[in-house]
Amino acid sequence: MIWNREAETMSRGARASAARTIRSGFWQLVVDRAATLARLEVQVEPAPELVARCGGFSLEHPEIATLRRRVADRLQTAIGLSVELTIVAPRTLPRSEGKAVRVIERGGVF
Repeated sequence: MIWNREAETMSRGARASAARTIRSGFWQLVVDRAATLARLEVQVEPAPELVARCGGFSLEHPEIATLRRRVADRLQTAIGLSVELTIVAPRTLPRSEGKAVRVIERGGVF
């Protein structure tokens, strides 16, 4: 149950930091426990305005690459952990009419 409190805290930190910069509102945490140490990946979608400004979605675009580094730094400052930040293509993350699934766990169970 400790993880649930940590995930909730990280979710708020992730949402606050990512939302200020990316502003799409769509994000998801992926916790991978397959290795000895758990790995945390934060997946976010860019705002439509950013995609339009870049002329489409491309991870190689300098503005998106800079944004990824900047948001990853903000997340590390906000939650005190290194995370792997992945900017995914628009409309990639699952949508839900009910409660959204924000934390996905993969790998072993404690």
